[in-house]
Amino acid sequence: MVITAVSGEGEAIDFSSLVEAEQAGLRRIAARLLRDEDEARDLVQTTFADAYERRGSLRDPAAARAWLRRILTTRALNHLRRRRLWRRVREIFGAGDAPEPAAPGPAPDALVMSARRLAAVSRFLDALPARQAAAFTLRYLEGLELGDVALAMGVGRGTVKTHLHRALSAMRGALVEPEESP
Repeated sequence: MVITAVSGEGEAIDFSSLVEAEQAGLRRIAARLLRDEDEARDLVQTTFADAYERRGSLRDPAAARAWLRRILTTRALNHLRRRRLWRRVREIFGAGDAPEPAAPGPAPDALVMSARRLAAVSRFLDALPARQAAAFTLRYLEGLELGDVALAMGVGRGTVKTHLHRALSAMRGALVEPEESP
């Protein structure tokens, strides 16, 4: 079944094809932003539902890909803010004392080092403000151009550059491994 939608300019958009073409990319972006596969799947589905409801606001069907990334990024930023707020609430009221799930079994040395680096980057991204983390993820992990990051975040290129600069400055300080003392 083909689901068509009409954009704000009156042009028909094959929404089913758009969903099929963009779903994998949006799930990858969502998983990198949220670092949770289940939440990423939910976020992508919500993004498509929102996009379908707002299909009349899409002025240029050629911009549908960027439009979807912007909806996803906005929802992800809001989700990350709520997650950070609830984490602080749990810390304040002592509800965060549940043990962490056990890590998978041991891996070869190269995988262990890689996992440590990825964990450090993940902790670093968790500590960043949501917009800086989103800019960093979209630019460096997803490989989007500055203009595409700006479109996805709904801000100007200069603002993206500022977020990236601040994120990279923070990363330089946070990811430097301490030297061993004799």
